[in-house]
Amino acid sequence: MHQRADFTIKNNAGQTAADVATTAAIKSLLEAAASKQASLAEAFLQACKDGNLQEAERILEEVCRTACIAIQRAAIETKDGANRTPLIWASRQGHTEVVAMLLDKGAAIDAK
Repeated sequence: MHQRADFTIKNNAGQTAADVATTAAIKSLLEAAASKQASLAEAFLQACKDGNLQEAERILEEVCRTACIAIQRAAIETKDGANRTPLIWASRQGHTEVVAMLLDKGAAIDAK
């Protein structure tokens, strides 16, 4: 006997399974970025202690780039309650320029 899963069921917090999965994926990406930022913060502190202006500036640029990439990736891979990504929506609506931008930014064409 086969039963179909009901993806509209919500937990006590009002989240569907897709909501929880998306939240977990975003949290994981942000935690990885935070870990990298922590090591960069240590290197930044050392560069400042050493008076190494060029290294301090380089590290600050890297910190900004790392945070931006993690947040951008989370946004690109976000899913709605029906498990649809921005790429799926842009494709369905025929927004070819948006589709091209999402693909250029690394959107997964086989998101599950």
